[in-house]
Amino acid sequence: MRKDWKYIIYVVGAISLFVAVKLLGPKQYNWSVTLAHDDKNPYGTYALNELLPALFEGKHIANSYQTLYELKDSLQAGENIIIFGSRVSCDKEDADVLLEHAARGGTAFISAEYFQGHLADTLNLGTYDYLFSRDERFTRNDTSYLKLTNRYLDTTAHFMFKRDNIHNYFDSFDSTRTTVIARNDYGWPVTIRMAWGKGHLILNSTPLAFTNIYLLDSTNYEFASKTLSYLQPGDVQWTEYYHLGRMESKTPLRFILTSEPLAWAYYIVIFR
Repeated sequence: MRKDWKYIIYVVGAISLFVAVKLLGPKQYNWSVTLAHDDKNPYGTYALNELLPALFEGKHIANSYQTLYELKDSLQAGENIIIFGSRVSCDKEDADVLLEHAARGGTAFISAEYFQGHLADTLNLGTYDYLFSRDERFTRNDTSYLKLTNRYLDTTAHFMFKRDNIHNYFDSFDSTRTTVIARNDYGWPVTIRMAWGKGHLILNSTPLAFTNIYLLDSTNYEFASKTLSYLQPGDVQWTEYYHLGRMESKTPLRFILTSEPLAWAYYIVIFR
C-alpha cells in the first residue's frame, strides 16, 4: 500500500510540475486561421468581438453557428449580419434568405478570400488570388497596404499588412450597383458595397485583416472599425457556421475544457 501511495505522489508531482511549466512558461500561440470570435490566438477574432459593442453601442450582438436559413425566423428588419470565412459558399436557401433580408432594408458584412455557390453566381461575384500570379512575385515587397476610398474618410492613410495575408481582390462584380470602399496597393478593390433592394451587402476579400494579430497592432483597428461603420446602427447577428461549421457544445464540461488552467486542474483530479 505504501508503494502505491509513493507511486501516486510521484505521478501527481510530475503532473503538477508539467502544469506549472505550461502555465508559467512562454505563451505558445496557435497560428491556425479560426476567425473565431472567442479565439485569442493571432488569427482569431476575439479583439474584433470586443470592439463591436463600441461600434454598435446599445445594440444586441449575437454569436451563433447557424446557417442563414436557420436564422431566417429570428432576423429582424434593419438587423446586421456578419460572416467571416476563408471560403464562403451559400446554397440557394441561404442565399435567398440573405438577399431577401437585404431587400427589406437589412445589411450584411461578409469577409472571405473566396466567394462560391449560389450567392456568388447571383451577384456575379468573383475573387482572384494574385500572390503567385504576377511576374514581379519574386521582387515585390513582403509588406502591403489597404486604403479606404471614401472621400469623407482619410484616403491617404495606409493600413499595413503582410502581403501573404491580404492577397485576394474582387475581379468580378456588378458595377452598376456597386461602390468600392477599399483598395490594395495595386489599386484593386478589396471591399465593396453592393446595393440590394432597400439594403446593402458589404463584401470584403481580406478576412485576415480583421484578426487579432492586426487589430492589436498599430492603427489597423481603424480599418476594421471604418469598414464596419458602413453597417446600420442596429442589432448584429454574427454566424460562424460558414467557416467553423457547427460548434455547439457536445459536453457540459466545454467551459472547463476550453480554459487551460481549469482543464489542467480537471485532468489532475481525474487522474489522481
